[in-house]
Amino acid sequence: MKMKRWICLLLVGALSFSALVGCASIEEIAPEEYGDWDGNYIYRDNTRSKTTGEDDEYLVESVTLDGVDYKVQATQDSLYLDDIAYLCLTVESYGDGETQSLNCLVEYDLLAQTHEVVYYDEEGLSPERIFTVHGDYIVLQREGWRQTPYYFKIDLDGNLLEDYEIAYSDCTFLGEHKEYIIKSYNKELFYCTWQDGELKKMLTLGQTAYLDKIELVGEGFLFRTKGKTNAHGLYYYDMKKGTTATLLDINAGKACSSVKDGYFVTGEEFSFTYFVKNPTYHNIFEKIAQVFSPNWLEFHQTKAINCTLYKIDYTAGVAEEAYRFEEEYAEKDFFFFSVHEGEIVFYAEWVEQGGNCQGDGGIESQNYTLNLNEKTLKKQKKAKESETAEEIPQGVSCGKYIYYTTARDYGGIMSGQEAYFIWRYDTETKESVCMQFFTDNEYDMNRESLVTFRYAKKMWFTDYGLRELENFVVRPF
Repeated sequence: MKMKRWICLLLVGALSFSALVGCASIEEIAPEEYGDWDGNYIYRDNTRSKTTGEDDEYLVESVTLDGVDYKVQATQDSLYLDDIAYLCLTVESYGDGETQSLNCLVEYDLLAQTHEVVYYDEEGLSPERIFTVHGDYIVLQREGWRQTPYYFKIDLDGNLLEDYEIAYSDCTFLGEHKEYIIKSYNKELFYCTWQDGELKKMLTLGQTAYLDKIELVGEGFLFRTKGKTNAHGLYYYDMKKGTTATLLDINAGKACSSVKDGYFVTGEEFSFTYFVKNPTYHNIFEKIAQVFSPNWLEFHQTKAINCTLYKIDYTAGVAEEAYRFEEEYAEKDFFFFSVHEGEIVFYAEWVEQGGNCQGDGGIESQNYTLNLNEKTLKKQKKAKESETAEEIPQGVSCGKYIYYTTARDYGGIMSGQEAYFIWRYDTETKESVCMQFFTDNEYDMNRESLVTFRYAKKMWFTDYGLRELENFVVRPF
């Protein structure tokens, strides 16, 4: 009997151990086949390869500055705009037994496959980051005191226009090209642009309020402020008029949702209490006791109640009531929603108290659809599994394809290895195929096995190891 018991214990232990370490091997997760080359190229920083990972190469390997040849050593930053790549490169020369290193900004033409140096380190203004390229100027960053980002502006020919030092080191930047600069000073908000550095006052926050959120909407800025009592204020500054409209006064004491397509919801914050049975027991007697005399755990959850929907008219600078939820929905939070053509879908939540004979409490939810024309609110039926929308991967688009990355563990937790995939999703056939596959484990990459790796080494690896599989673009040339 003792022998059988030991055998059982050994089997249990072996099974438990295999559950911990029995993750799939690299051979098991490797793709069975790769997709054929589709004629597109992946660009990342200073590299390019076919989407299959083949024929990987550096875009710029050397530059000439004032008659001296420099070899590219590293890429500090890159920015791709249409068919032009802007590259912040660290370059070195080796003349007269001395090594000279500096940073330069290079413009690379993807179509012509040519490059030219736009700017290089002068007067201590080393281009380390590309902040924005817009119109007829480029804003670059250099690291200042205590790693504070300092900004300086050049024209497209590389002429220094302005060195801002610390002027904009603590600002918020908005716009497609970060052209708007938002600065806070003594509880007041100002804005200016890189072209016009004159600060224009937009809003005074007040001593008890702070800026919660700001976004560029149309020809102005939408602000959401928050006070100590969790009340929100909503304001819109019109750049053309130079005026600020109050859409929701913070003194009204209302909480406010995020604004989506001009709609927002207000409500009153309320802290609910609910109860859940304590799931912990130590023996059969405590378990029985929990059935007849349960021990309830107390939880608290803050939700918005008495909600109202508003629609913003940015031109007039007003917010008008679009729908007031009826009394039966008073304790439901409608702050989460999405706007569609002619309707709004609300993802409402509320608290069930539970306890005593009511069972467990908790957070309940229900989707509702509001018809904006008829002003009718209806429960939304749960979609059947066959009716659920197809999930399209998030990634980089080129033609009919979307390219995206995934990672997967292999070898078990005792080895802790990870493999990486570059996929291509066809928007017409709705199918994905693996284009590249590799791991950062040097032993697995070099040993002879049944796995065939395919990847762009120059793109995804440096002398220091694997790079993040992000921030790449795909072009058909």
